[in-house]
Amino acid sequence: MRCHGKREDAPYELQQRYPGQGGFNEKIGEIRAITSIRSPLEHEYTHIYVIGLTIFVGFVTCVGLFLFNARLRTLVQTRTSSLEEEIKERGQVEERLRLTRISVDAASDALFWMTPDARIVDVNEAACRSLGYTREELLQLTVPDVDPLYNLEVWLRYFPELQKSGTLMFESEHRAKDGRVFPVEVVANYVQLGSEEYNCAFVRDITERKRAEAEKAEMEQRLRQSQKMESVGTLAGGIAHDFNNILAGILGYTELAMVEKDPDKRTQELEQVKIAGQRAAKLVNQILTFSRRTDQDR
Repeated sequence: MRCHGKREDAPYELQQRYPGQGGFNEKIGEIRAITSIRSPLEHEYTHIYVIGLTIFVGFVTCVGLFLFNARLRTLVQTRTSSLEEEIKERGQVEERLRLTRISVDAASDALFWMTPDARIVDVNEAACRSLGYTREELLQLTVPDVDPLYNLEVWLRYFPELQKSGTLMFESEHRAKDGRVFPVEVVANYVQLGSEEYNCAFVRDITERKRAEAEKAEMEQRLRQSQKMESVGTLAGGIAHDFNNILAGILGYTELAMVEKDPDKRTQELEQVKIAGQRAAKLVNQILTFSRRTDQDR
């Protein structure tokens, strides 16, 4: 194999790497000179291949990172939007719950949440005011502590009935912290939340209603008594008139009998006196019967 050429025509890198004439002459060169020239070229191609491969891998990596970043950005934006919506909805729910709680606490009727074993688990402000306890104190009590008519035995019989009917309305009594007992009207509702069961009861103090009912009943009783007295007065007037007629007959026939000479006529006149007396006795019996019925009505 021949190697021809001048040194100055060879690549600059080869001139720097291989000083001297080497294979760069017009003579036939040695095999080693050809090898010495070919080896650097092959090494340079290797470098170029590695650099190209590195650039390609880097490019592919960058493209992959770009696509991954775009996908990740999309996912983050979607999740962020979802979280913002969820936070907004949760805020709305919390706001509604807060308003509901404010409404419940502002209600005039007392509200009690109770468990099947008669524990009190929640109350509103009206319940605290009516009984004189703080909320923390009430949550330590049970139904029998505030309702003397519903001991634990009665309560255990009552709760299955509430489960069956769903809603019950009845009157009972509550005992305040200071020992005062007052009448109440209870509207009990059966509530199931998951596996938990509750009695949600609205309780209204009916002291004023009971007082008004008692006053009304007393007034009605007085009215009836007045009407009876009026009836008695009317009856008395009628009785007096009837007695007056009867007495007039008795006196008249008695006087006639006293002056009558004829025995038969005297007997007839005395018979009329007897009839008048029987009428008087019947009238007295009627008065007694009415008097007894009046006493029973009282």
